[in-house]
Amino acid sequence: MWRSGGGVTVPQEARQRITAREDLAVLDVWFERAVTATAVDAVLAEI
Repeated sequence: MWRSGGGVTVPQEARQRITAREDLAVLDVWFERAVTATAVDAVLAEI
């Protein structure tokens, strides 16, 4: 597991999903969500 700068714990599986994503539109949505998210599930929820 990895802890983000905002204090959210990011499991290895989620980290791999994030780093493997190439769709910039999805990454942009995830980035916007990450600004206020308190859990990684809230960031990676389906768009």
